[in-house]
Amino acid sequence: MTFFDKEVDVPQQKNLNTMSAFIEVEVRRFLSSNRISDTGLRELDTRIHYEAFLREKKDAIAQDKAEGINVDDIRSNTSKVQEKFEAMDIEL
Repeated sequence: MTFFDKEVDVPQQKNLNTMSAFIEVEVRRFLSSNRISDTGLRELDTRIHYEAFLREKKDAIAQDKAEGINVDDIRSNTSKVQEKFEAMDIEL
């Protein structure tokens, strides 16, 4: 049995592309491979925030393209997502 043959313990009914499914998989992976510590929890939190940022930015870019808005425009959805995460002061 190789690494790729290993089954992922995720309920089959869930859409694996949802944020909640991503978080569930990351937390299970974290708990199985790391000891719980402040540093480890910060790393897990950072991975989750980064994934949320990437998903929101991807959606905003798609929405800007659909609306015909330049992504560099201050009024673009992409700019709003960027400002949101900068205001949260999270190091990604």
